[in-house]
Amino acid sequence: MKIVSRGVDDPLPATVTPVTSADQDSASLIAWLKDAHAEWSDLLLGKGSILFRGFDVRGTADLERIIRAIGPRPLGYVGGNSPRTRVSDKVYTSTEYPADQRITLHNELSYAQSWPMRIVFCCETPAASGGETPIADSRVAMRLLPKALVERFEAKGLIYLQTLHGGTGIGRSWQASFETTDRSVVEQLLSRNGVEFEWTKLDSLKIRYHRKATEVHPVTGQILWFNQADQWHPSNLDAETRRMMEMVVAAEDFPHNVTFGDGGSIPEEDIATIRDTLWENAVVSPWQRHDVLLLDNMLVAHGRRPYKGQRKVYVAMA
Repeated sequence: MKIVSRGVDDPLPATVTPVTSADQDSASLIAWLKDAHAEWSDLLLGKGSILFRGFDVRGTADLERIIRAIGPRPLGYVGGNSPRTRVSDKVYTSTEYPADQRITLHNELSYAQSWPMRIVFCCETPAASGGETPIADSRVAMRLLPKALVERFEAKGLIYLQTLHGGTGIGRSWQASFETTDRSVVEQLLSRNGVEFEWTKLDSLKIRYHRKATEVHPVTGQILWFNQADQWHPSNLDAETRRMMEMVVAAEDFPHNVTFGDGGSIPEEDIATIRDTLWENAVVSPWQRHDVLLLDNMLVAHGRRPYKGQRKVYVAMA
């Protein structure tokens, strides 16, 4: 395999391409991922992201094999907040927000008590225009965000507020989020992870995640900006959607919301600073058919740009 853009100062992501036509099939890529584990792992720790381009990776079956070659423990999206569909055992559609909406940059499941370390995207059908998956280095964000803002978030921490309806309502249902209709399964999972929750009279589930705003990478030891405060904040909604939701439910009953750890509101100017800093330093590259993008989920955040036309991108985690 040919590796390009591997220097520390080179832009994200590093790129791996086949050297010969014989290397282009997905079996060759999967074999290389297994045999050259140390090589690509070091590359991923340095760059935070690797783009595999030029391989004949087709659909969910190939992605299922790739995620199992990358990590010994493929993960489901149980407890996830984004609307998506499971299409095979450990492969899902990427977030199914409307095509005209932008998805802010975030580290997957950073609001939860545990999260995937690696996330893999596979593009089967690029959009006619737009639809890129921007990525941004969490280490760079940590350096560029105002020091006073970072210190404030670190000192106060965060509370993520999630309301999952019981089958009818705004946002996701708890059945879809936890992939079960059994309350006891949900309760065991949340209790095991020390998560606060309560059931309402309307069969909705209210969850409170107490989380830090930064985390230490378990391998590199770097302190990283690692949260989804800007994505969960009501200011992330367009004005009309927010107005309509506020007419129906209180802010604490939104499908998702976030406060400081003491329950205080997070100023919208702080959220705007975070959002702008991430987007200004994001790398945006058009998808090509059969592209596979591997991210260290702590080192690199990802999002989605609006798009037109059909777009089919799958995701798996480990």
